[in-house]
Amino acid sequence: MLGLLHDGDQLPSELDLADQFGVANGTIREALRLLREQGVVDTRRGRGGGSFVRTNDAAMHSLHFDRLSGMNATELRDLGDEQTAIFAAVARLAAERAAPTATDRLRRLVAALRVAATPAQRRRAEARFHIELAVESQSVRLTHSEVRLQAELGPMIWLPGHSPDHKEVADRLEAITVSVGAGDSTHARVEAENHALSCIRTVLTTHMAIADT
Repeated sequence: MLGLLHDGDQLPSELDLADQFGVANGTIREALRLLREQGVVDTRRGRGGGSFVRTNDAAMHSLHFDRLSGMNATELRDLGDEQTAIFAAVARLAAERAAPTATDRLRRLVAALRVAATPAQRRRAEARFHIELAVESQSVRLTHSEVRLQAELGPMIWLPGHSPDHKEVADRLEAITVSVGAGDSTHARVEAENHALSCIRTVLTTHMAIADT
């Protein structure tokens, strides 16, 4: 969903995944079964077999459209509150701790968002920015939280027909990047809060539009 894995990438073996996540092999098999049902993993048997990523954007959009339809406004606002708090903390710490080369990487991600042609490409570009900024905060827990939130909330922001103007989103991410580069933690936090609030407004607007159809 985040675009960190690409179409055709092979996942680790079931045994390696079980070791990585600290769960039983049966749990991994059940997880892979669910992913196959969602159309995002293909499992092949025999020599050269294994589980492979399938980037089925249409299936993913349908999945998240259904998820959004099943949520209520209170749940969405609560999710937005969490994203706002996490992203603001990430931006503040990144401004204080980021390496000098961080702004170059962040600007490349902003540029990728500006030229992205589809909602799926835009979603992946924005998610990568969030995760890169979290990495620069040098907080493992905040990075894990940001990855989870991007997987949960991010796709609902970029549903086809309801997504925001990606150039306006890129402008907001650029403002965060400038603040981080300047080491201005206060403005980085404020810009991050503004961005997160704008994103949840988009999701709430989409939710209302779905409810009216």
